[in-house]
Amino acid sequence: MNAVRRAQARLLARPTVRTIRWGPFLFALPVAALALYAAQHSDRPPALANLPAAGSLLAAATGFVLDDPSAETTGSSPTPLVATRALRLAVALTPVTLCWAAAAWYADLGWIGVSLSAGYLAQVGVVLGLAAVGTLLVGRARAGLFAFGGLLVVFYVLPIAFDVALGLTPTATSWGHLYGRWLLVGGAGLAVFVLASSGAATRGALLPARQVTRRPAEVGVRTG
Repeated sequence: MNAVRRAQARLLARPTVRTIRWGPFLFALPVAALALYAAQHSDRPPALANLPAAGSLLAAATGFVLDDPSAETTGSSPTPLVATRALRLAVALTPVTLCWAAAAWYADLGWIGVSLSAGYLAQVGVVLGLAAVGTLLVGRARAGLFAFGGLLVVFYVLPIAFDVALGLTPTATSWGHLYGRWLLVGGAGLAVFVLASSGAATRGALLPARQVTRRPAEVGVRTG
C-alpha cells in the first residue's frame, strides 16, 4: 500500500505544481522581504523588525494552496482528498518554510524569533483550517479569499475587539505565552483542516458541503 501511495504521489507531483496558485506567494515574498530590509536599515527600527508582518503575509498566501481550478474534473479521483491536499502542501510549503527560516535568521531576534516562528506556524495552521472549510462553503476556487478574511478576523479584528493581546510581549517569559498558546491555536486549525479534508460522511455530520439546487426539467406537451 505504501508503494502504491508513493507511485501516486510521483504521478501527481507535476500536475500539482501546475495547479497551485503561486501568484499570492509571488506577491507576499517580495513585500515581506522589503519590509524586513526596511526594518534593518531604518534609523528607528520597528518593533520585532517587521517579522510578524512578514509571517502574516506568508500565512495569508498559504491559504490559496487549496484553491484548485481542476477540482471539477479531479473530484472523483480515487486518491483520498486529504492525501492530495497533503501533497499540495508539501510542494508549496517546502520553499515557503525555507523563506521563513531565512527571514527569521535575517531579522536576528534571538529567542524572540523562535517564539515568532511558533506564532507564524499557528497562523499557517489556522489559515489551512479556514481554507479547508472554505472549500466546503464557497467552493474550491475561492477558498483562499475565505481563509484570508478569516485570518484577519482571528488574528487582528477579534483581538482588538475583545482587547486580547495576541502579540508577543518581550517582558513575558512564560512558556505558555511564548509557545503554548500558539500550539493550541495552530493545533486547533490543523484539526479543522483534517476534519474538513476527511471523508464525505464525516464532513457531512459537522461541516456540510455546499449543495447546488437543480431545477427539475419541465416536461410539456405540445398541442397542435
